[in-house]
Amino acid sequence: MMRYNHKTARAIMMMLALPIALASGSAAARFVSVDPVRTNPNNGQNFNRYNYANNNPYKFIDPDGRVAIITRMKDGSIQVDFPSKFSGTGASEPNIAAVKSQVGALSGTYQVDGKSTQVNFRVTEITKDTPRAARNSIKLTDGPTARRDGLSNADKGGKRAEIDINDRFVNGGTPSHEYLHLADADDKYDATSRKSDPARGKNIMNVVPGVLEDTNVQEIMDSNKNIQREEGK
Repeated sequence: MMRYNHKTARAIMMMLALPIALASGSAAARFVSVDPVRTNPNNGQNFNRYNYANNNPYKFIDPDGRVAIITRMKDGSIQVDFPSKFSGTGASEPNIAAVKSQVGALSGTYQVDGKSTQVNFRVTEITKDTPRAARNSIKLTDGPTARRDGLSNADKGGKRAEIDINDRFVNGGTPSHEYLHLADADDKYDATSRKSDPARGKNIMNVVPGVLEDTNVQEIMDSNKNIQREEGK
């Protein structure tokens, strides 16, 4: 059995510490670039802009950012991009074009941070420069999805969605609803009974087809599961 003296133990500790030393300030042992997530006022720890991967990169993986890419443009508008790759029996060119058009139709003027703001939504192509964390896999089915009940679905704040092209495939319909889930918008109807909440009216996350509202847009902007950027930076 190998015996360790204090010099050997110290050498091993230095080797283990090397990755952190390379990524952080040598004196403070803190990460030296800010996390791409905007500050969440509901989470005091998140005010620490050097709190990469919740300050525990061995436990949490955060390679680049999030799912939807939100860019605050120099003219004051906001661009929300969903880089997507399509597959499935319903992934014909006309159906893909229809999805892009329906998501694009969500664009409009909304109240963001208390200010009237033009917000543009679009489905874009995945390129070699697209962060891996923002590459969405969209399966279009011509019939029931793989889910047990066969319904269209998407991972909330995730990167995967299944959309039945026969399921309310219209503006404000299922594709838009599921893409908003990818941007971390939550359902407003009762998840157990699947009944809409009368108080939420025609909100797109309450009924489908529905209407995108200021509250939905603000929810997306505040989510720490989306990449936040500024044009030109």
